[in-house]
Amino acid sequence: MLQKLTDHLTKRKWRKLAGKARQGERLAGFFHENYIYNVDGQDCLFRFVLPNAAQMNPVAFDEVDVLGVLTQMNVPCPKLIYKAPDKSFYVEEAIHGQTMEMKYPPGDHVPEIFFDQLIEVYQKICQLDTQPFMPFLKSGWPKQGTPYEFFLALSDQNNAVYKESYLKNPKAFGFLGFGEEPYKNLREKAKSLGLRPLCFMHGDFHRGNIIENAKGEIIPIDWELSMYGDLMYCFSRNIHIGRFYENESQMFCQKFKEKMPAAFTQGFEEDFQFYLTYEALRSVITDTIRFPEVIKEGRFSAKKEAELCLYYADNLARIAPVLGTKVLNASEALQKFQEWGHSNV
Repeated sequence: MLQKLTDHLTKRKWRKLAGKARQGERLAGFFHENYIYNVDGQDCLFRFVLPNAAQMNPVAFDEVDVLGVLTQMNVPCPKLIYKAPDKSFYVEEAIHGQTMEMKYPPGDHVPEIFFDQLIEVYQKICQLDTQPFMPFLKSGWPKQGTPYEFFLALSDQNNAVYKESYLKNPKAFGFLGFGEEPYKNLREKAKSLGLRPLCFMHGDFHRGNIIENAKGEIIPIDWELSMYGDLMYCFSRNIHIGRFYENESQMFCQKFKEKMPAAFTQGFEEDFQFYLTYEALRSVITDTIRFPEVIKEGRFSAKKEAELCLYYADNLARIAPVLGTKVLNASEALQKFQEWGHSNV
C-alpha cells in the first residue's frame, strides 16, 4: 500500500512539473515536443511523444526504454530521470554544450581527436551486454543471427516506408524509375555480408547527434533510432550523413579497422560500400518526399537549398548503377523539387 501511495504521489509530481515545462519555449524535434525545465536545481529535458509524427526510419526500440537501460551502464548518454507509466512523456538529463555539427559543420575540417573520441564510444557500445535491451526490442527484429538477417529486417521496414511514400508522390518516384521493390537488389547482395556479431548500437550516430559538454566529453543524444544489429551499418551511416572530407573519411575508416575488435571489422571494405549504397537509397526515398516540402515552405536559405540538391544528386548517382534509376544534377533536382512540391499542394 505504501509503495502504491508513493508511486501515485510521484506520478502527480511529474505530471504537474510537465505542465509547467510545457509553458516554456518549445525546442526543435521531429518526434517529440521538447522543453527544458529546472527541477530542484537541475535542468531537465521533458520529451512529450508525438504519436502521429511521420516516421521515415526503421524503429527497433522506444528511446525511453533504451535510456532506462543505458542509465544503469557506464555509457555516455542523457540519464533517464523519470518516465510516465503510459510513456506519453519522459524526463532526461539536459546536456548543455555544442553539437559537433555546430562546432564543425559540413564544409569545415574536423580535428583528428574528434574521430578518436567517436571510436571510443563505438568501443564502449559494441561491448555492452545486450540481454537487458532484449525485452524492449520490437517485433520483426532478430534477437540473434547474422548481418544478413539484420538487413532483411531493416529493408522490410524501409520497404514499408517506401510504399507509403510512393502513395504520397507517385509522380516523383515514377519519374525517377523506382519499381515496387527498390531494396530487392540490395537484399540479394546482402547474402554476402560478413559474419560479424550483432550488437546494440545508437543507429543514428552522426555529428548532429553528438554534444560536447563543458568538460570536453562527447555525449550521444537522440537514441530514437537505436538498434540491435550490424555495427557496420551504424558506422557507414555516420560517414554518409557526416559528409566529411574524403581524407577525413579515410582516416576514420582506418581508425575503425585498427581500433575496433576484429570481429566487428570482418569484410570491412565490401560491406562498408554496401551500406553506403543502402544509405543513399534510403536517403533518396526519404528526401523525395521531404525536400519538396521544405523548399515549398521556404524553410531554408538559397545556400542550404543548394546543399540539399547536391546531396540528393550525389545519392541518385550512387544508386543509379544498382537500380537503373534516373540521375539528376543539382539544378535539375531543384527544378523537380519545385515541381513535385507544387503538385502536392
